[in-house]
Amino acid sequence: MDKDGADIVRLDEPDTGILNKKGWSLITYFQSRQGGHGSTAYNKALEKALTIKREVGLRSYVKDGYTYWEIWEHY
Repeated sequence: MDKDGADIVRLDEPDTGILNKKGWSLITYFQSRQGGHGSTAYNKALEKALTIKREVGLRSYVKDGYTYWEIWEHY
């Protein structure tokens, strides 16, 4: 994924423990109801990800009627 020259890794690993073992740390997340304004949550997540100076990853998933966008940093 790339926006304005910044690379953002798409994280497809569903297991948080594995991501932590691979050196990833959860920074924050945004959520939206399914069928709602999901693009707003995605845009905010992307905006936040672009402020991080280290390698950054974005992971999304759906749970209990909500879409979650997580921002992860690689340390």
